[in-house]
Amino acid sequence: MRTIGPLCLALIGLAASPAVSQLEIDDFEVGEFMHMVPPDNLFQSGLPTANVLGGARRVFLRGADQTATLTLTPGDDAVVFAQTVSGDFFIEWDLADMPFDLTAGGTLDRIEVDVETISETIELFVHACCQVSVVSQPITGPGTYVFSYADLSGPATDVDYLQISASFTGQLGGTLAIADVRAMPEPVAPDRFVPGDVFWVATAPQGNVVNISGGGDFAGVTPLQSVGSSIGQVAWSADLSTAYITEITNDAVAFLLPDGSAGGFAVNLASPSGIVRTSDGRLLVASFDDRAVYDITGGGSFASAIPFATGFSDPRNLAELPSGEILLADQGLNAVIDIAAGGDLTGVEPFASGVDDVVDLTLDDSGRLWAAARTRGVIEITGGGDFSLAIPHATGREFIALAFDGSGRLLATDLTSDDIFDVTAGGDFSTAMPFAFNLPGESDAALDTVPVPEPSFDWMRLVAIATLGVMSSPIRRVFRASTKSSSDQ
Repeated sequence: MRTIGPLCLALIGLAASPAVSQLEIDDFEVGEFMHMVPPDNLFQSGLPTANVLGGARRVFLRGADQTATLTLTPGDDAVVFAQTVSGDFFIEWDLADMPFDLTAGGTLDRIEVDVETISETIELFVHACCQVSVVSQPITGPGTYVFSYADLSGPATDVDYLQISASFTGQLGGTLAIADVRAMPEPVAPDRFVPGDVFWVATAPQGNVVNISGGGDFAGVTPLQSVGSSIGQVAWSADLSTAYITEITNDAVAFLLPDGSAGGFAVNLASPSGIVRTSDGRLLVASFDDRAVYDITGGGSFASAIPFATGFSDPRNLAELPSGEILLADQGLNAVIDIAAGGDLTGVEPFASGVDDVVDLTLDDSGRLWAAARTRGVIEITGGGDFSLAIPHATGREFIALAFDGSGRLLATDLTSDDIFDVTAGGDFSTAMPFAFNLPGESDAALDTVPVPEPSFDWMRLVAIATLGVMSSPIRRVFRASTKSSSDQ
């Protein structure tokens, strides 16, 4: 069996230089390599430099015979090395005079190598200066392979030259095509969730949090984080920097940041289910076991807290209407209740009745209200009323959670299959293909969309002032005073 030995990436030297955001080292778009016959065990051949953005380019062959070839393939924009016997191949770029900073912690601190084709599995190594290679990964096929300079243990703080090498160890040699080499900045973790993205949280065996935007097969996916199991809902802060997730197994609400960091926000809540951030900045949580709703805006312990609203049977998820109603899906009452007034709401006339086994609520961009009634299907309940005889929009599954994604699709989770379906068109989905499947855990009601961020009051005031062209002293005083107020959660 033929094999290709290690493909090596060597970073050598010490050269201080200003930082830039990206450096294209070589895209192999022009030039031509001639057939090479080594005079001895090691030789060097000059290469064309017309399109080498990183500086001088050199090639070395060692232990190879006249069958070794190195070619540029116009149209494919790749350098292809092939030989029929064992030997080593190197391409080297002189970067000493290039104005960039490739350092541990520098603006550029990783190398990306685009492999176009490869005949055998090889391995890519990275090393700095005089040290032995310390970073490696298998190269199994076409793709982009990334190496962080910060992972190196060598003493170099900058790079004078870059070297890529492949060792063909089998008797039949091999073929390698590299399409691009570049230095890039390390990705920066996001500090805001993206409006329109849809997040799903598992109820068992733990609360795996997965961004399911775009759908597809999620087998083997790595969750953003694993919190306590959730049967409920996700809410976001006004600036989208923080998500709040109910954890029924922990009797708590967790916070989650876009980079996956998480922790406890509110504790001592008896089996929290739904959560909503209201237009006035409050965080309201439904406690399934207490049959109540709590205001947890400030976080902390709610062991002896007085509920915001009581009088429910099996409170589940929450939604706020543009007109100000704060609606609670009560699964036990088969009803949706407006809880905006707070207090004891026992026996209050519901906003919507006859919504059997209702669990979740969601609004579309036009303000229409939709309910997931587990034993009946997805029902539009805009305007409220009695829906005992209403024809469901979507049936054929035990739909238990709803969310409109950034493209306007109505997505629904199925309690029995743990899959997510696109039910926008309506109808019977008993034999439909899922939108998202092989999710890491069991589904319940936690499926929610990152909202569009709300403009701040001060920003709207500034726009109004600029539009009117008025900046009188009284207005300036009001504006300055308003900017001193604290922001919402």
